[in-house]
Amino acid sequence: MAGDVAQFLRNKFLASLSETESELSDVVLISDLGAIKDIVIAIDTRRLTGDYYCRFISVLLDLTDALTKCRVFSHKWKKHSHHKTHLVVFNHLGLRKICFVLKMKKRLAAIKRIFEAEFRESSSRPDPEENLKSKLPVLEAEVMGFDEQLRKIRDFLLKSSRSSGAGFSAVGIVGMAGAGKTTLVSEVLSSWMVLGKFSPIIWLCLSNIIKENKQVEEEIVKCMLSNLDHDAVADGDGIIQEEEKTISSKLERLNQHLSGKRYLIVLDDVCHMNDFYSDLGQQIQVQEGDKKVGYRLSHGLPKGSGGAIIVTSRISEVVEAMVVPAEGSDQHYNSLIIPLETLNRETCWDIFKHTVFGYIPDFEYQQHLEKFESEIKDLCYGLPSAARTLAEIMSQNPQNLRRTSPSYLKYEHLPDSFHIKKSPVLVFIDTYYRKRGEELIEKFCDLLTTKQVFGKEAYAYNPEPVLKDVYGTLEKLKQSNCGFASEIQKKMRIIVVGGNDVVNRILGVICDLKLPESPSIAPVPLSYVNEFAASFGWEDISNISPLQSLLVDVARAKSLRTDSWHWLIRMKPGSSLTNRLPRCLHEVGTADNPTFSGRFWYEFSLDVLSAYLTSVAIVKVLNHLGQWEMLHIPGSLNSICCLNLPVFGGKRGHLCVTKNMMEDGKTSFIDDGRLEVIGDERWSSDWALLDQVRGIRFEFIEGAKWPLDIRIDGAFLPTNDLVEIEISYHGQVNILALPDCAAKSIHLSSQSSASQAKAKD
Repeated sequence: MAGDVAQFLRNKFLASLSETESELSDVVLISDLGAIKDIVIAIDTRRLTGDYYCRFISVLLDLTDALTKCRVFSHKWKKHSHHKTHLVVFNHLGLRKICFVLKMKKRLAAIKRIFEAEFRESSSRPDPEENLKSKLPVLEAEVMGFDEQLRKIRDFLLKSSRSSGAGFSAVGIVGMAGAGKTTLVSEVLSSWMVLGKFSPIIWLCLSNIIKENKQVEEEIVKCMLSNLDHDAVADGDGIIQEEEKTISSKLERLNQHLSGKRYLIVLDDVCHMNDFYSDLGQQIQVQEGDKKVGYRLSHGLPKGSGGAIIVTSRISEVVEAMVVPAEGSDQHYNSLIIPLETLNRETCWDIFKHTVFGYIPDFEYQQHLEKFESEIKDLCYGLPSAARTLAEIMSQNPQNLRRTSPSYLKYEHLPDSFHIKKSPVLVFIDTYYRKRGEELIEKFCDLLTTKQVFGKEAYAYNPEPVLKDVYGTLEKLKQSNCGFASEIQKKMRIIVVGGNDVVNRILGVICDLKLPESPSIAPVPLSYVNEFAASFGWEDISNISPLQSLLVDVARAKSLRTDSWHWLIRMKPGSSLTNRLPRCLHEVGTADNPTFSGRFWYEFSLDVLSAYLTSVAIVKVLNHLGQWEMLHIPGSLNSICCLNLPVFGGKRGHLCVTKNMMEDGKTSFIDDGRLEVIGDERWSSDWALLDQVRGIRFEFIEGAKWPLDIRIDGAFLPTNDLVEIEISYHGQVNILALPDCAAKSIHLSSQSSASQAKAKD
């Protein structure tokens, strides 16, 4: 009978949701309900037994009630909003809707957790401990308005040592509902320095535990144990000794698991006072011969190893009772309390705009919204969650927010996973292959706008006017107090479709303009994979279908800081070859001393066609004292290459990774301020590492007549009148990299090594 009821309720919920999905879209909860729907569909009610039927029925009834409330509220919302502008409706109903959405999101999240934990398709008797496992919440929104609080917490945690304050630290964060407590802690834990120092890290939401369990104290400890070791709470043989059932025995086991470790425990959303988890820094006073711990949570948290705890609550008395030593206590430990006040109106407005528009605002619509700026600020009530929820409601009401501009309609053709309005994009296309180039321009314009896509042949292309115009417009908008202008500059991404020389040209202009925020570049080959693109994982555009997938990759790609190299060319006075130099060079000398400068990011190569390298040039490198010294060049070498990126084409055009050339534990990084200098003999295909240098100089021997082949990022350099070429480090640029690409950052590598070393400890 119970099985029939469960099946009936399950089918009723699915049918009701299917009927009302379209009308619920305005309540911004359809995605939450959809996630639960997928889980419910996967549950085989025939495999539920005994008490699980009753539990399943109870949760389904709760879910059906929540769905009904959503439908009723959606109906009321539409009734009030009919024939009115969205801001009039918000003035009338705004706060009520924000509160409803926030509360319902929490309710649906709790229902989803129960379904996931207790009713798994793979087992008729799910593991009761699964619902105890806590995961760190995902930081979905950019933290705004809490820079000072974030800095204080990070500094406090990182500066606390094993020997200071009894080797234990406690942080308390106090703020009203929606003030951003959980978001702030999530941002703290996203820091690689915090992740590298503390292990294990456990996150518990106490309000959920208290709501779902009567034996709160025991459930808290079981949650912690389940995070540390499943065997710590599992009873494999079905026999548990009586003494192991007590809270004291569980605390003793917790103490053993955490002993000697720099743990970090987050107790989020603590709503009630409880002696069990008060004064968390208290050390147990163990009587001689007594190895047992006490009965309070603090007794399960060993001191002296640098552990820490973070508590968040709406009630200041609760936080003080948990993280501040009790009055009259002779025990001392480091504690910090961070009060979260409501945000100022301007910050709330920034959060609202950031959420609605992302990083490519519709300026016409923004001007419309700014007419109601004061009213929107009032509706945020100083709460970041209210600002985001209000923006989410407005952005998901198509009848209220539908824009008629062509650019807005373009965005709708992109996949949902790529929010182009949050990733400003410019596209530069080399149209050397005219038909192919024109096709690409048309396709990109269909996906973006004509004002975002530019194309010309590489040899005649000058991107400087375009970038000057774009960034000049952004500067004007900033001067007009448009908050989005600086955000656009910060998040700008540029797709460069072409070869190494085209990428070099774009990067050179970016560096010359000295932009306040350097955009990130995605180097995409036009017809075949080149070394620059391959280093960062980009395929040639002919292999990318559909083209939307490229935009998705660009939006998701990680920006890596990449070294820039400056090269200085000195030529003989009166040289007739100056007009044949690459367009990316700048004249910095005089007619009597012709000197040119430029930059490169991939490679400088020199190949002596009919002799050895030592008969043509003297090669010097910059040592750690800043002095030039001779580089030992084997007499049989006729080719030398200075590489900044890890993928190398070699003489035969076969791409290889320079790490295969590394010896003695040396590693190639793109941001360590060093070039890999490699050499090769004419008839050999094996390049050898000569050195890793911070600067290199080629002094050409006067009178040497051997023909040379010199290239810089693929561009040929005339060689007859060369006197000297000097290469030195000159800052960094941002290059977009796909996952698992060959390019490696020394900073990310050091973070990974630190985390691995910490894990071994």
